[in-house]
Amino acid sequence: MHFFFCLSLFITLISASDADYFLKYEHRHRHNQQEHKHGCREEQKPQKDKDQCSKDKGRLTEIEKSVADGNSNFALTLFKKLTTDSEKSPKQNVFFSPLSVSLTFSMISLGAKAETHKQILECLSLKQAKIKENQVHETFKHLIQELNDPKNNYKLNIGNSLFIKENVEILKSFENDLKNYYQADVVPTNFQDSEHAKQQLNDYVQNKTHGKIKEIIQNLDSDTEMVLMNYVLYKGEWAETFAPILTQRWDFSIDAVTKVKVPMMNRMGLYKTYKDKDRHCDVIELPYKNETVMLVVVPELGKINEVSLTWKDITHWSNNLINSFVDLYMPKFSVSSKLSLKDTLSHMGITNIFTDNADLSGISEKVKLKVSKASHSAVLDVNEYGTEAVGATSANVIPTKLFPSFTVDRPFLLIIYNNALDSFLFMGKVMDPTEN
Repeated sequence: MHFFFCLSLFITLISASDADYFLKYEHRHRHNQQEHKHGCREEQKPQKDKDQCSKDKGRLTEIEKSVADGNSNFALTLFKKLTTDSEKSPKQNVFFSPLSVSLTFSMISLGAKAETHKQILECLSLKQAKIKENQVHETFKHLIQELNDPKNNYKLNIGNSLFIKENVEILKSFENDLKNYYQADVVPTNFQDSEHAKQQLNDYVQNKTHGKIKEIIQNLDSDTEMVLMNYVLYKGEWAETFAPILTQRWDFSIDAVTKVKVPMMNRMGLYKTYKDKDRHCDVIELPYKNETVMLVVVPELGKINEVSLTWKDITHWSNNLINSFVDLYMPKFSVSSKLSLKDTLSHMGITNIFTDNADLSGISEKVKLKVSKASHSAVLDVNEYGTEAVGATSANVIPTKLFPSFTVDRPFLLIIYNNALDSFLFMGKVMDPTEN
């Protein structure tokens, strides 16, 4: 029997801004790379850096910081793998939520046993001697509660659902753990009527993502028993908006011979920037109204595949970013990415779960299950406003010829990072902002 694993359905809606509010990256020390036997722990924070985090962060406990570190290690390793694979299609955009992937596989680990269970936790960098597995799930529970709290400023919403074939018995312990730790809904579904089931699941995604993701599932295996879904909705408002009147059509160079026209936003403001001559890229932090920032890395044209995102790189940039007034030109764009993660995660060490060797007996003792598909869909919208600030924006128009320009007119990398939760929320590689 197949366990169709529909992974991390999420949408991020973003606007644009500026102000002297910036993310304080906590990774201020040198970081060494360690190669895990499966390649899943390629990025590791040294203990010194973790101790510094303990001093700087009063909100996270030691266990929560350990889980956050594991999530970040997994995020950077997954980013490297996905962007390396994308080099086979040079103009392909890559955008995903490592947090959403981690959450979904952590959910399925509740029902995994033996080697299957071990592979998941090792690849997620969550198999650590100093923390117990139930503490990992408790940390994710707190994270979901924090993000879904309407009183916070993150404007994030996370949801999980398990669609299960009618009359299939799952262990009560698994169902209870899903509800307790991940607030997951369990929805009986008639998978015998595959078209109706597909419509039911796609309608769920469309509703939860406000219509941004309309058809994540194109077909269902005839012997599908369950579908596990996760979505992350992010609404980010820039600290200050761009003035729409200043947005103009500009050239964006995909490579040395290919250009496309993009709506280019413009504003002058105080930003943290850095020109990294050794890595041949320019870096800028774009702050939101909440404790979140978009880090944009703009390599020299043709050198994007030579720039990586590692702890060493991020630490170097964060230590060298300085406040300066710049004349910023940033594309207004929308990109989407649909990723099949089965091969990627298999190469990263999660192998058993996709084969007949899968041990998911913690989900059901009566049905032999394996994961047949792991799909991830993402949408990123960047514009002058916020998703809830339409028509309610003011912007100061200031002569900008006296300030140096920072122009994002070629392929770039981006990270959306939450400081309070010490988490990479979204990561991307944008080759062509017109390719949606």
